[in-house]
Amino acid sequence: FSSALHTDVDLGAVSKAGRTFEAEDGSIHITAGGHDIWHYSDYGHYLSEVYSGDVDAKVHVSSFKGVRGNEWGKAGIMLRTDNSDNAANVYQYLSPQHGVYSQKRLSQGRWTEEFARIQQKPMPSAWLRVQKRGDVVETFYSSDGTTWTSMGQ
Repeated sequence: FSSALHTDVDLGAVSKAGRTFEAEDGSIHITAGGHDIWHYSDYGHYLSEVYSGDVDAKVHVSSFKGVRGNEWGKAGIMLRTDNSDNAANVYQYLSPQHGVYSQKRLSQGRWTEEFARIQQKPMPSAWLRVQKRGDVVETFYSSDGTTWTSMGQ
């Protein structure tokens, strides 16, 4: 899947190349074979779109299937400074076996820090939102895509 606005990106040394495709109903499906989005570097797959200025991005993780052997499988929405595996980023994700989490890497190559979580197990789907205004990035969670709860900055 690639367009003028979107690009498939594998981060780091993945065990299996990721793939993105759009279904007939317009939903986006992403497969990945990475180690983790965590620590000092990230290893996974995502669909990338370039933005500048303020951003208000939302995603509905409506289904999470086929995660084998990793209870920390995750899907979500991320803002990154670039596509390098150790880029600064803010990541809001759903792990069906653990809940919704927010994490950040404040500068390139720095350790990734968790800064918020909603531990509700199991959680098969969730609405996630990352909003950037100026230099401030805030994450949100919703069960219905209408009423949003801030998870912090």
